[in-house]
Amino acid sequence: MKRISAQTLILFITGFALCQASKTAPSLQALVPLIEQNIKNHPIYEYCSNSSPEDFFKLLAHAAPIKPSDDYRHAAPSEIIAIAAGHEHNRIAAYDVGSTGTRVTIADVNICDPNQFKVIGYLSISTPFEITHETIPHRLLLYQEIKNCIDSLYSSGTQPVFHYARATAGFRNAGELGVELAMKIRTVSGINFKVAQQEKEGWFSYESVAKTIANAPEELVVWDVGGGSIQVTTQEAGRYVTLGSSYASRSIIPIINAEVKKIKTLNEPLFPMSLGQIQQALSIVSELNVHGSYEAYTNKNSFLKNAQAAKLILDRIHNTGTVYGVGDFHHRSMRKYVAPANNHYTRAQVKALLLELADLTQTQAQDLLDGHEDPFFKYLLSDLILAYSTMQTLGISKVNTLAVDNGIGLVHLGHQKLLNTSTPHECSTQSWDGSCTAN
Repeated sequence: MKRISAQTLILFITGFALCQASKTAPSLQALVPLIEQNIKNHPIYEYCSNSSPEDFFKLLAHAAPIKPSDDYRHAAPSEIIAIAAGHEHNRIAAYDVGSTGTRVTIADVNICDPNQFKVIGYLSISTPFEITHETIPHRLLLYQEIKNCIDSLYSSGTQPVFHYARATAGFRNAGELGVELAMKIRTVSGINFKVAQQEKEGWFSYESVAKTIANAPEELVVWDVGGGSIQVTTQEAGRYVTLGSSYASRSIIPIINAEVKKIKTLNEPLFPMSLGQIQQALSIVSELNVHGSYEAYTNKNSFLKNAQAAKLILDRIHNTGTVYGVGDFHHRSMRKYVAPANNHYTRAQVKALLLELADLTQTQAQDLLDGHEDPFFKYLLSDLILAYSTMQTLGISKVNTLAVDNGIGLVHLGHQKLLNTSTPHECSTQSWDGSCTAN
């Protein structure tokens, strides 16, 4: 096999990584409908919904491991098969399992050096539902099918892909059911699948930015927003420091509908809202995120819960007024509609758009912002309310947006886990070709 130069393989900036990922992402992403169809065709998908979760898990405990329902090579474009053929690299598939979807970043890594990796593929699939007894079969099959797809395309007999998954707020909010489901996914699929603590979720986003921007300072502050939680993270003396909140872009909607709009359909999108209603919603979100409570609602995590961490992060934000935003919330909603011509947005711009959207229906807002093709547009108003409230509370003037999610950070942390479990090597990292070279 022709040796590839170290310069080509070593990733120092994620701009290069994203470029590489984009070459395979559309092809791999095209297989998502097949993954979804295979799930629906599986017998377990229609398992009796009247039985208890305990009975369902007992059934799985005594059943043989779920067999992959298809070989994806026959459906894969030739360029992906060419990538898989004869590779000699160690590969990680890092799963960012969020509240609204799962994103998988596939990378070649050097098991001898945690800073050497190259992104080679990416897949995103929506999971727009909560974890309940009825959705357990779908979730269980989903990760098995994604793993099967990736193994079919990216593994070889001698170099299997290491699958590393961390689930966030969606699984945490499901309590014991989420933890039990994660354990069952791990047992059935072989994926290293765990539910991450909120603090560690901040680590993923911090490392994604630290590995993306050149010469990243330890003092950088990273703001990650998911469907069910917020993390604001920095580092101090090599240690992660995180502020968090259990309320985020989706989880604030029922509260605003109940307390501000006074409607019973709690999960309805917020359009339309008057200026007075928007101001009231901003006040409620601020109370929840800063002080941890509003009326009957409590926030088990709030920005000021850890006074020492809050002081450090607020001081760093005060010094620059700037943070880095990670994930779809910033890149899709904020950057797309608040400041489409820039790679950043400001608090003043968020406020201006909120004022502009006051009293508009969703259709009127879509006409104004050309958002009719965006399936997530219905959440824009709640996204803006969350963004402005958080920026005002923490003193954030500007957010630099990056077209990355937690996947890069998960690759890095999964890479470290692989290093810790691999046989120690004496390695020369000066000329890495994707495998470990002994001195």
